[in-house]
Amino acid sequence: MNLLIVCEGDNDSSFLKAMLKRLEIKNYFIFNRFDKVQEVLRKHDKKIVIFAAKGKRRIYKYVNKLVSMLRLHPKEAPKIIVILDKNHEDVLNTVFNNIGKFIKSPCKFHQISPKISQKSNLIVIDYQRKDRILEIGVFVVENSLETNIKNSLMRKYKKYSDLQPHDFIRAIISQEYQGDKDRFFTMVLTELSDEMWIKELEKFLKIQIAANLLKNAASK
Repeated sequence: MNLLIVCEGDNDSSFLKAMLKRLEIKNYFIFNRFDKVQEVLRKHDKKIVIFAAKGKRRIYKYVNKLVSMLRLHPKEAPKIIVILDKNHEDVLNTVFNNIGKFIKSPCKFHQISPKISQKSNLIVIDYQRKDRILEIGVFVVENSLETNIKNSLMRKYKKYSDLQPHDFIRAIISQEYQGDKDRFFTMVLTELSDEMWIKELEKFLKIQIAANLLKNAASK
């Protein structure tokens, strides 16, 4: 695996799937179980994996697990992208501080404690052995994916407007799209393509994917 995208839930992974298809990226997997991610990591396949962690708090936990696992990875560590809803939180600093506390724990890192640094939205873990570096790019969605989608589609789907964002999306998929999540999120990307948060996320993914393609080409 050379690119791991960690997101909060199934709506996020379905949205990202639609975005990768629009970017004409075909070689990817979607998992909602961490053991499946570990399995792909062990195979060292050059693939993109989307992992829906089922909640923000679980993302923090799984990122720490990845930081621990990848210090022993026999090949170059994959790039990790974490996509989080802001929801009135300073989530970038939370990710950074959680990792910082984790790597200082003597029971996790017995000998050499990694160094952690931050450059804008990029967190860099230097394991201080054999030039082993792990990069974690963090993209923060203003409000949340579901809130942004509801705010933009409320006029079109007025009869569901009293529902909470998650229920709003669930009702539209069920009643208007016959349960077809892929078709719904493809529509979202098409109709909301001019919205800033979508443009910024698409640009962020393009940069990360392009950087990995160049890295892979250079290593051949």
